[in-house]
Amino acid sequence: MEPQQELTADSWPPNERVVSIDVVRMFGILCVVGGHVWVESPLGGYVAIFFVIAGYLWSNKRSLRSEAAHRAKKLLLPYLGWMVFVSILVSYDYFQSGASTSGYLRHFAAILAGGRYLTSPYTAYWFMTAIFVACVVYRFASSLDRRLYRAMIALSALSTIVGPQLSKLPLAIGVGFSCVTFIAAGEFFRKIERCITHPRMFAVSAGFLSIFLICNGCAHKMFLKQGHFGTPILSMAVVILISYSALVISKSVAVVIPRPIAYMVTAFVQMATPIILLHAVPIWLFGNTEMHRLLLFVICLAFSMGIGLLLHNLPKNGLARKILMPAK
Repeated sequence: MEPQQELTADSWPPNERVVSIDVVRMFGILCVVGGHVWVESPLGGYVAIFFVIAGYLWSNKRSLRSEAAHRAKKLLLPYLGWMVFVSILVSYDYFQSGASTSGYLRHFAAILAGGRYLTSPYTAYWFMTAIFVACVVYRFASSLDRRLYRAMIALSALSTIVGPQLSKLPLAIGVGFSCVTFIAAGEFFRKIERCITHPRMFAVSAGFLSIFLICNGCAHKMFLKQGHFGTPILSMAVVILISYSALVISKSVAVVIPRPIAYMVTAFVQMATPIILLHAVPIWLFGNTEMHRLLLFVICLAFSMGIGLLLHNLPKNGLARKILMPAK
C-alpha cells in the first residue's frame, strides 16, 4: 500500500505495470473504506489484497535491516504521526463529554497496545503495524534455505487456527505473522504467472468462483483485525484468488485506460496513507446518525483525500510529508 513515486507532467506515459498495480491498490482502498461504512457487507478480509500485492512485487534486493528501516519509514512513522493528531481530536471529545479519568486511561492504554484494541476512529491503524511485521518476518524467511522457508510459511498458515488468540498480542504482531501467508501467495503467483497458458481466463474463472463461494456462505467473512480468518483454508484461498484475479485483469485495464484517468488513479494511491488512517474519523463523528451510507462513504473519501491533497502540495522532502504521507 505504499505510495508510488511522485508524478509530474514530464513523467508520462506512465509504466502500464505501475498503473495496473495502482488500479488494484485503488480497488483495495475503496473496499477498505466501503467495508467500514457498510459493515454488513459479505466481503471481509479485503485488506489482505495489500499483503498479496507486497508479495507479488517482492524483491530480494533488501537485507533484513534495510527492510525493517524502509518499512518503518513508510508505515510506522505515519502511524505514529497520525496517531498523535487523531488522539488530540479524541482527547478533546473525551473532555467535552465529561468522560471519567479511568475511561480516558483505558483509552490511552488501548492506544499503546494498538492492534485489535484500537477502536473508532483508529479503525484501520492495526493494518500499518501488521503489514510491517509481515514484511519483516517474510524478509527473514526469504533469507533461510528452502526447507526452513517452507516450514515458516506453513507455520504462518497454521497460526491462523489460533488467530483470535494471536490477535491479542500488542500492535497486531500476531495477525501480522499469520498474514505472512498472503505475502508468500503473492510472490508464488508472480513466479508461476508465465506458466499459466490463459491467465485472463483463469483470473475471470477464479474471480467468479470466489464470488460464488462468498455469496453461498461457503467462505465465511474474515475479520483480520480480530484474528478471524473465516472458513479454514477456503476463506484465505478465496481472498488470494480475488487478489490475483484483480492483478491480472487490471493489466488489461491499464492498456486502454485514458491518460488523465491513469494520472488520477496513481494520484489517489499516493494519498493511500491518509485515506487509510483518516477515513474512519467521519464514521466516528457521524456513524451513529441517520446519515445515508452512500453519503457517509463520500464524506469519508472527501475528508481523507482533502487532507491528502493538502499534503501532496507540500514539498515532498519536507518534515510534514516525510511523517504523514511519505513518498516512495
